[in-house]
Amino acid sequence: SLNVYALPNGHTVANASYQIYANLQITSSDTYVVDMEKLVLASGDKIAASASNAGVVTATVSYVGA
Repeated sequence: SLNVYALPNGHTVANASYQIYANLQITSSDTYVVDMEKLVLASGDKIAASASNAGVVTATVSYVGA
């Protein structure tokens, strides 16, 4: 399972109010694509994730510059 967070500058995943996906189930050799949602991050903000099995999830994040 995977948890994903959108963190304002200086904040950590300890605050669950920043969680945007909770316990997302992704099976082995599967791909999960999020392409309909958009996030606008300010300077210093970040995307963070935690998985139930460390080191088994690869994430790609793309962006459009201003």
